[in-house]
Amino acid sequence: MSYALRDGLAYCIPGDRTVFLDIPAGRYFSLSESKDLALQRWLDAQALDEEDFAHLAALLRQGVLVAAPRDPIGPRRRQPLIAPASTQLDIPPVRASSVGVLRAVGAQLIWARRTESWPIARVIKALRSTRPRPKNREPQHGLDRLATLVRDFDSADFLLGSHDRCLVRSFAFAAMARKRSIQVSVVLGVQSDPFAAHCWVQHGDVVVNDRHERIRPFTPIMVI
Repeated sequence: MSYALRDGLAYCIPGDRTVFLDIPAGRYFSLSESKDLALQRWLDAQALDEEDFAHLAALLRQGVLVAAPRDPIGPRRRQPLIAPASTQLDIPPVRASSVGVLRAVGAQLIWARRTESWPIARVIKALRSTRPRPKNREPQHGLDRLATLVRDFDSADFLLGSHDRCLVRSFAFAAMARKRSIQVSVVLGVQSDPFAAHCWVQHGDVVVNDRHERIRPFTPIMVI
């Protein structure tokens, strides 16, 4: 039988073990060691033995894999399309505007309500559907506008806090940037041993709303 990964699953291999993000279910999970080894051999198009095929059949019953008409040729690994972060945005020491800070606060309150009440699949769809405002259709080049947003969000942290709010901060930041025709990506990353998840915004290979050393331990599992 031929297999394919089920739609709605994102994955990466931050160490020796595969980590999955089940978007419809809104949860991360991993596999037992034996199933994971069989899956990785299948992903790398390596030769499989009877025990491997038994584990793949179990993953089919578990809903990780689905039946496919034919196997793809070559390795099946799918990596998130994002340039590896190489640096972080340099923020000039300029004071944030009160209007910008209030907008950053408002955006985060909106996205906090969405993340609390919506399934994660709907939250992701909402961010992907963000469009530039009509008056901001022209692309805005340079990092100065991103730096302005960063200052506004950093100031908003004094009002809202920043601990354990990386998802809300990043979704709100990306939505505001995209409405200003600034191209950014939200990156969901994970690490193993111990497991942890994190979220940040990149402009190309530049980390925008976080420190480069902070995101370095995380392997991207999904890019929005």
